[in-house]
Amino acid sequence: MAGPKHCPDICNGKDYIDFVGYLNKNNAVDYDKYLSLYENAHILLLPTKAECGAIVYSEAAAAGIPCYTYLTGGASNSVVNGVNGYTIPLGSPASAFADQILDDIKNGRMPLLHEGALNIFKEKLSWEAWARGFSKIMQEAGA
Repeated sequence: MAGPKHCPDICNGKDYIDFVGYLNKNNAVDYDKYLSLYENAHILLLPTKAECGAIVYSEAAAAGIPCYTYLTGGASNSVVNGVNGYTIPLGSPASAFADQILDDIKNGRMPLLHEGALNIFKEKLSWEAWARGFSKIMQEAGA
């Protein structure tokens, strides 16, 4: 688990949770650790209940990592069901995440979600894609 400065009580003492904590990407040591998390990850699980558009979705897509998150805020702009992961309806129990992930594994969808993540990054979530979209808007506006 990466991100929070303190390990949530519910996670303390769980041998299957590796609490990394907060990483400062401006610090070289922390940044290297951050990159290694992506290199060793199989999924991104972000069960946030209030998110307008996390950059972490783009970073995960760049690494080809399928994302699983609640359908909230702008999550569906970055995580497209069946393409690079799944958005779970807000209010669903934690088991809904587990059920979707297990279903994807059992039905061999993980390689497709990996490829979908790489494609959605290239076409939609990269800075190059943003620049193409912005350029198009400017051209249409006559600028």
